[in-house]
Amino acid sequence: MTTPFEEQWQATGPRILVRRDKTELQKMSSLLHIPEDVLKKDASASVTGTVLQVGEQAYNLPSQAARDGQQLPWVKPGDRVIIGQYAGSRILVEGAEDMVIINDEDVLMIMRE
Repeated sequence: MTTPFEEQWQATGPRILVRRDKTELQKMSSLLHIPEDVLKKDASASVTGTVLQVGEQAYNLPSQAARDGQQLPWVKPGDRVIIGQYAGSRILVEGAEDMVIINDEDVLMIMRE
């Protein structure tokens, strides 16, 4: 399911659009009082998310090619990934809540199916 933001905008170059997941503590913080030091520790962790878009030049460096020289994207829309906490730029546009635009090299891990 795409949002109006995704329909109007497209990741370009070596960029990837990711929707960040809310952590369990973030989900519970509206219901419970959680100490500040616990929230800070939770916030300093790597972030999980879902790939929404991949720019046309992502994974296009020679060092990112497969052994046969083919340029294979490491991720595709729908993949679950882990990125660094401070990776990329938050998007502050209506309809783009919890989205970040990151460089292709900022993907730390991909969840296997």
